[in-house]
Amino acid sequence: MLSGRVPPLDALTVLLAVAEHGSLGAAARAVGLTQPTVSARIQSMERQVGFAVVERGPRGSRLTPAGAAFAEQAQAVVDAAAALDAGIAALRADARARLRVAASQTLAELLLPHWLALLAAEHPDTAVSLVSVNSATAARMVLERQADLGFVEGPRVPAGLSSSVVAQDRLVVVVPPR
Repeated sequence: MLSGRVPPLDALTVLLAVAEHGSLGAAARAVGLTQPTVSARIQSMERQVGFAVVERGPRGSRLTPAGAAFAEQAQAVVDAAAALDAGIAALRADARARLRVAASQTLAELLLPHWLALLAAEHPDTAVSLVSVNSATAARMVLERQADLGFVEGPRVPAGLSSSVVAQDRLVVVVPPR
């Protein structure tokens, strides 16, 4: 049985994002959360483990020496959880192919229904699950292997992912006559 000092995986992921990006704001953007949420998770984790893990400063945030050691152990835990998740997915697989899709809300509403209908017509044995989220969350879900495929909006490709443009849209500003 584990002690109550072991933080949840989502908190460990936030810690690793702070270590990688050097600021709470950049870490928040990377994991698809708000900066106050990231700050609250770090503070909660510090209370839980009993020591400071992040030093906050005017030029960003960095891990304390204890936080850096903790982050190394956290990385091993997150990697093991990803391997466990992949193993669970493999054990759950059956004769039907499965495709987990995460899409931004606009794409999920406007484009995915047609694309999924085409997929179903060509591959009727493929079971598809679709989750409608914001673009940052869709990208994070693919990075964390919670989704096999993601559809996001925007000009930038999140770090650690490759992409292909599958559609483009045109924005039009609508205003009153005056």
